[in-house]
Amino acid sequence: MKNYFQKLISANKLAHAYLLVGSSLELALWITQSVYCKEQNACGQCANCRRIEHGNHPDVHIVVPDGTKIKVDQIRELQREAALKAVEGQKQVFIIDKASKMNENAANALLKSLEEPLQDTLYLLVSETKNNILPTIISRVQTLKIKEENRLVSEAEKTNLQLKYLNIYEDCNLSIEQVEQYKDSIDEWVDVISSTLSQNTSNALLSVQTSWDKNFNDKESKQLATVLMQSYVRSAVLIKRGKPSIWEIDVPYSWEQLVQLEKGVNNIQRAIHSNGHFLLAMEDFFIQKI
Repeated sequence: MKNYFQKLISANKLAHAYLLVGSSLELALWITQSVYCKEQNACGQCANCRRIEHGNHPDVHIVVPDGTKIKVDQIRELQREAALKAVEGQKQVFIIDKASKMNENAANALLKSLEEPLQDTLYLLVSETKNNILPTIISRVQTLKIKEENRLVSEAEKTNLQLKYLNIYEDCNLSIEQVEQYKDSIDEWVDVISSTLSQNTSNALLSVQTSWDKNFNDKESKQLATVLMQSYVRSAVLIKRGKPSIWEIDVPYSWEQLVQLEKGVNNIQRAIHSNGHFLLAMEDFFIQKI
């Protein structure tokens, strides 16, 4: 894949936008370094390569999820930067990491930029999967699928990690680093979430004060809890439609309850992002759930 991009850069034939499926931010940074590198090979030694590595090149802009989503304000800021001339070179590069995390408004805003790309701009969208990326965005970029060993979790890693719920983690787009970091507790988190969401209100509130307070005790673990809860709700919707699910959910929900579940998880996310009280938000969620 690197040889492919080196040839394009040398021939000055880069497209205006690429979707790197199954990739990580590292490949996008390598491509960017090659664009600016005096040797056009991401030497890692020149001033441009070093500045890109350290995130302080004025013509390179990286968008990452704000919490669990990429929001429309982040894309609008990207568009404002794109409207300006490059500070030092002839090209600006815009990297969108975890592009599948764009919310609907952000995706629609990006679509406008891709439909009418400004001269001398390069967009690199990085995502483990094409799922949740608008088909209209995919149609306006060149999609490259990175070879199998760069998937989220390889078969060898699955054997090594020995986790029970890898399908759920892949559904949540958790990185290998996150799975590895929390491998001693993340299986228990799934059990806690599944058990609590299947309980009646009084028992669920008791679990929040005990199991949840014990398991989710820092901001990142709380954010991951909401991502896992979103996966749970997605599975509940699939079950409601009579389709296979990666979560084992025995409690039937009405469509109205599913809507309330989704809204409740979003409210918990907002509480975390605004440094609100996580357990109070959880208690309110279970009070309003049924």
